Parts: sequence; C-alpha cells; structure tokens
Amino acid sequence: MSTAPRFHDLTIARVNPEAAGAVAIALQIPEPLRERFAFQPGQFLTLRAQINGQDVRRSYSICSTRSRLENRHELEVGIRPMEGGVFSNWASTALKAGDTLAVMPPDGRFVSKKPRALHRVGFAAGSGITPILSILTSTLEDQPESKFTLVYGNRRMDSVMFNEALQDLKDRYPSRLTLIHVLSRQAQEVDLLQGRIDGDKVRALIDTLLPVGSMDEVFICGPEPMIEATEAALLEAGVRPDRVHTERFTSPTLEALTPAQRLAATESHKVSALKGSVALTVVLDGKPHELRMNREDRVLDVALAAGLDLPYSCRGGVCCTCRAKLMQGSVLMDKNFTLEPWETEQGFVLSCQARPTSDQVVVSYDER
Repeated sequence: MSTAPRFHDLTIARVNPEAAGAVAIALQIPEPLRERFAFQPGQFLTLRAQINGQDVRRSYSICSTRSRLENRHELEVGIRPMEGGVFSNWASTALKAGDTLAVMPPDGRFVSKKPRALHRVGFAAGSGITPILSILTSTLEDQPESKFTLVYGNRRMDSVMFNEALQDLKDRYPSRLTLIHVLSRQAQEVDLLQGRIDGDKVRALIDTLLPVGSMDEVFICGPEPMIEATEAALLEAGVRPDRVHTERFTSPTLEALTPAQRLAATESHKVSALKGSVALTVVLDGKPHELRMNREDRVLDVALAAGLDLPYSCRGGVCCTCRAKLMQGSVLMDKNFTLEPWETEQGFVLSCQARPTSDQVVVSYDER
C-alpha cells in the first residue's frame, strides 16, 4: 500500500521559446525529490496553478531525457498555447525563471515495452512531439544499436516544435535517425510529404519507406483523429497490436462549461455527496471518507465537491492521474483510454469516468 500522489513545489530554472508561441519549461528537481521524480521516457507531469482565481491542473509530457535529470537535475515539459486553453495560454506567456509551480511526480503508460527494440517509429502531430522527443532521444543515447524513424506532421516548418533539437540529433546520429516532415500548408518537393498524417498517408509511407516487418515499436501522439487513423492503418498493414502505443490529448470535461455551469455542476455534486442513493466510501491516505452519490454521478466529481484533495488532471479518461482501486461494489466507466487490461482485471478504475452500478461503492486512492 502507498499513499495517493501529491503535488510538490518546484522552481522553474528556464523558460525557452519554441515555434508558434510554444515554450519549453525546465523544472529544477531538488535532491530529496530526485528519486520520486525518476521517470520513463514518454511519461508526463501534472502541473497545478491558480489562474484567475481558479484551481487549474493540466498534464504535459516530459520532453527531456533521464540523463538530464541525472546530470543537471532538471525535467523539461513542452507547452504550446491553444485557442481557449486556460493553462497553456497562461503558462506560455506568464511563467518565467524563478517562479514556482506545483507539480505531481511522473506518471503515464506511453513508454517502451520492448527494451531491446532495434527500430522504433514515432508518428507525431504538432505538440504530440513532446513525449516522443524523450523516447527518441533516449533511444539514440542509451541504445547504440537502435534506430528511430520520426514522421512529424505540422502546418509549416516554422511551426515545428523542437526543430532545432531534432536537427541537432540528426547531426549527431545521421545513420540512426530518420526525420520525415509532413507539412499541410507548405509545398514539398515530394507529394508524399504534403498534407496531413492520415490513413492514406500512413499506408503510402509503409509502401515506400517503412516496411511493416521493420517496426519493432511504434508510438503515436497527436489529435485523436490522427491517432485513430494512424493506428488503424498500422494494424491493417500487419503491425502487431502490442507494438503500437498511443497517447491522446484532451481538454478537461469542464473546460467547455461557463463559470455558471461549473458552479451549478459543483453544487449538484455537493447535494449528491450528502443525499445520494448510493453509499460511497473513499479511502485516502489510510482514512475512509463516507459520502453519498447518485448513479448518474462520477466518483471523482462527488469526492471533489465534498472537499477531498484527490489526484486528477484531465477528467476525460486520458491521463490516468485519478486512478483508484475498486475495493467493493461495481462501477461502469464512460471512457478508458489508458488503463491496461491487467489493471482493470485487478479492479483499478478511472474515478473521473466511474459511475456506480451498485448500492455501495468503496474506492481506494492508496492502492497504486
């Protein structure tokens, strides 16, 4: 048994500008926390800040390598501003060196499952490069016998995040790194490299540049339609499902709601926590909290409305930060993009998506 993950205050060492208004934020990891912030390439950090009076949390992928943590005691995340993005727009304009951010230890399942893979392939679009950059760089640094092919979709070359870092890697590992830029709004000499990464593009790349048999592991990160089309094309071509890994982006469920709608939802969940028809027990740091909830409510929403300080970020079934173990009763998850079969078999659920299907439910955030 362990305790639920907690936020730690970390100092920003540097904020480096990237393409299209994006920033790379380097976080200093003090000696007492270095073991706790050890990570696998492809994992993410959940950041927390007060923005315009609101408690806002977002998950951002680590784009640096483990050697940087060991040698410079830093972790770096890439953040690209998005239209309507509360955290991303604030972080990319307001944060500076010396500021403090609340950060949760690394998490995530978008990591290598085949340590001795000889050829890894990444399909990224836009800021989907951030976790793949960490996987790519770590592969080249740590495994001298391995190669990496990156297919990276953007509008134009001037909007490519981490382009300088990618070019430096290409210079360092010219025979082991293949960069394939696919541009949707800039002319290319080769038709194959124009447009978006979709099913047809992936099939054409397989036919000309990426034989199915050569791909030991494939990592896909970007907008959901791109992920689904790329994954489907790879599987149809014969790539084994256990060799394909995906990481989705999502906006929090409450992001589209107005402040009045958010307040109304919170008040409704507060009522459920007191008068609901289902008995809910939440175990946190060894202490049980007795609540009530209705069958249409989600466990996380009701527990937060009752004032419990629980781990969460995306609230969309994507990041897995809110994972808890179902100790008693039954629930149904609306979405599940991250829990693996062995986790659901052992009773783990995404509490942001879990609705009760029994009269009594007990979940523990201490079982990690």
